[in-house]
Amino acid sequence: MDKNVEKLNRYFEGLINHLTDLSATPLFSFAESLSLQDLKAIYFVGQNETSSMRSLSRYLGLSAGAGSIIVSKLEKKILMRREHSKIDRRIVYINLTKNGQKIHKLMLKKHLEISQNILQCLDQGEQKKFIDLWDKIAHCLHSK
Repeated sequence: MDKNVEKLNRYFEGLINHLTDLSATPLFSFAESLSLQDLKAIYFVGQNETSSMRSLSRYLGLSAGAGSIIVSKLEKKILMRREHSKIDRRIVYINLTKNGQKIHKLMLKKHLEISQNILQCLDQGEQKKFIDLWDKIAHCLHSK
């Protein structure tokens, strides 16, 4: 494997660890028992107020059944709740509880802190190049 690919992979692993590490937060007792998939689910639902089971499962890359298992687990932890559509009972919407919203806010705060720390390492010109490269990467990934 190309050494640059291996190096980039190590950076991504470190970044993912930083983004999902909530150990220094007030809700660590909740967060320590959450998997990466659980955190991704909380993040998605927090970012998308009208999330359905279908949209969450699609985002996580899971079957509807596997997505339902994650939501059930988060319901037991009182982080999410389900609501059936009043128009079509087959459609199930998912919302965050107050504790789920707190974890989502902590995740957003952590993501912004990491972004700020990354950009603080760079001067203005480097920041522009960095953002331009990420724009290019995002465009490339979304077109595949």
